[in-house]
Amino acid sequence: MMTVRRLLLLCGLFAAACAQQPEATVIPTLPPVIVEPAVEDAHSAPTATEIIRATLPPTWTPEPLPSATPTTAPVPTIDVTTEFMMAQPTLPACAAFDIDRERSAEAFTLGTSPLVAWQAVLAAVTYRVTLYDGDFNVLQEQDVPTTQHVFSPDLFRYDDFYFWEVRPLDRFSVQICLPRGGRLVPQL
Repeated sequence: MMTVRRLLLLCGLFAAACAQQPEATVIPTLPPVIVEPAVEDAHSAPTATEIIRATLPPTWTPEPLPSATPTTAPVPTIDVTTEFMMAQPTLPACAAFDIDRERSAEAFTLGTSPLVAWQAVLAAVTYRVTLYDGDFNVLQEQDVPTTQHVFSPDLFRYDDFYFWEVRPLDRFSVQICLPRGGRLVPQL
């Protein structure tokens, strides 16, 4: 009996010893993933294709395009009256109102009096003529009863830009049409 007891005791000790030792950790491995090309359906975005662009030959040299001489003249601003009138329907009387290019000259000799002229407006009693320098400062503003105006030669310098405009006014001094005008360029 003793041997059976010893045998049982040895088995118990052996079982206890095995229970106290840590078991080996098994690291799971994932099976390999095989990626198959996706099948496009009507709702999926198309796949991008490589764009191959043509190249220029190594002997090609760019040539600059001819360009107009840039003007440094500032752009006129629109005043409140003009902005209001631009939003209104055009009066039939204003249809013919424009610069008279046959009588007006854009370029003139420095020291002479430049003449500006325009077409008449039926309802106009007077015309307000304004001369601006290159910074749009008012150099002269005058109401005239005729369809032309001559500016004094002492208002101009050779190295500056000048602009003029005319506004037709009714008997209440209310502007009737949008202003018209142009540049004045003094030359030597």
